[in-house]
Amino acid sequence: MSRIAEILSSRAPKVICGLPDPFTTRMFIWRLADEYQVDYVEMLIEAYNEKNEQPRIFHNLHAQIGRYLLNHTEELGIDKLGKIKETDINPFGRETPTQLWGKR
Repeated sequence: MSRIAEILSSRAPKVICGLPDPFTTRMFIWRLADEYQVDYVEMLIEAYNEKNEQPRIFHNLHAQIGRYLLNHTEELGIDKLGKIKETDINPFGRETPTQLWGKR
């Protein structure tokens, strides 16, 4: 298990518990970063260590977080809502699509 997945497995249930229903992946990321700053920075470092010729460290980490939520819906008690993604502001101030989730 990667260090990113390890951190998410220990932190995601509590983060989700504190989010409204429904919530977006971006809301999850912001709360995770706010409540577990040291873990978030550690995950950024892991994402940095996985960089390639065109590193997009935040994008890499946030994509991994989204995949984690998608691959662990059962144990997290969440469902992906709809095929259309919500528009939200990314860490760089741009509007980009983000997945909407519902709690069970």
